[in-house]
Amino acid sequence: SDVCSSDLVAWSRLSAKNKRTRSRSALLVSCATAARSRHAARLETMCGIVGYVGPQESLKVVVDGLRRLEYRGYDSAGVAVVVDGRIESRKRAGKLANLEAEISVDPVPGSHTGIGHTRWATHGAPNDVNAHPHLSEDGTIAVIHNGIIENFAALKRELEESGVKHTSETDTEVVAHLLAAQMEKSENLAEIGRAHV
Repeated sequence: SDVCSSDLVAWSRLSAKNKRTRSRSALLVSCATAARSRHAARLETMCGIVGYVGPQESLKVVVDGLRRLEYRGYDSAGVAVVVDGRIESRKRAGKLANLEAEISVDPVPGSHTGIGHTRWATHGAPNDVNAHPHLSEDGTIAVIHNGIIENFAALKRELEESGVKHTSETDTEVVAHLLAAQMEKSENLAEIGRAHV
């Protein structure tokens, strides 16, 4: 199995539409410890975070995993899946039932790669906009994170000065934008994560 030495584990999928155009999607999960096997599907649960890559329908696996973590308490929940080279995300304040209701109204297409999160608000109010996952402006990166990014105000200011628009009040969103900027230089998300953590 492939164990990440940093606090970041990345799942990315690149798909070539033709030889000149590439569509990229990436999911990033922040966790204390995680592993991924090339030969076996595996469910990883970490402090309100669930990630799945495998043969089963990822949304079902991720939501079931979040349900098993409900006893820990939270104020919002969200999911992101990779579908045909793009990221689809749904998130809602309140209980997991609110997220499930949103998914029943606005279904998520089938996928074999997904992440989910239950959140206690530390930056920003517990509402739909501040719920995780957070996406980069171009929608190619989805980030879920537990903890506090202590220098997020300075990072957010730098990003805004470069023209990036934030949609939430959270510290986590800056990571999605920073990773998207680094992905312009290199498409190896795992290497980018290890180099900048």
